[in-house]
Amino acid sequence: EEENADPQQQQLVDGDYNSSNHLKPTSTSAAATNSTNTSKPKSTTNTSTLTITILTGPHESQTYKLQPKHTQPCLIGRSKGKKFLRNGISLSKDQEVSTTHGKFSIEQQEQVDNDSSSNSGGVQNKFYYTDVGSTNG
Repeated sequence: EEENADPQQQQLVDGDYNSSNHLKPTSTSAAATNSTNTSKPKSTTNTSTLTITILTGPHESQTYKLQPKHTQPCLIGRSKGKKFLRNGISLSKDQEVSTTHGKFSIEQQEQVDNDSSSNSGGVQNKFYYTDVGSTNG
């Protein structure tokens, strides 16, 4: 199994919790390890959605749908900045969360199909959460 180069980065799959136990990826459309079969050239556009539910704190039970892109991760933190409000999660009322706490990113990996008579190879999407040096957990 491949190891992550960044020790702060965790691959997310349904049911996993991050180190602060504040949030949970509850579902993914195009799942955390999604396979999309295609015979067309691979597109760099990502439409995978990661659904995050806050488990504790002042934002408990709130759900967010994120669509991280390869070049634009989704940020989570206490900040009310545009990057958090438009394409991330702003937990502005939670004093246990750093201003910029972490980021959700996606990586696409090409799948190889051993059946050479078909074009069923595709792209596998993996979501990752990375703590970006937060001081609050």
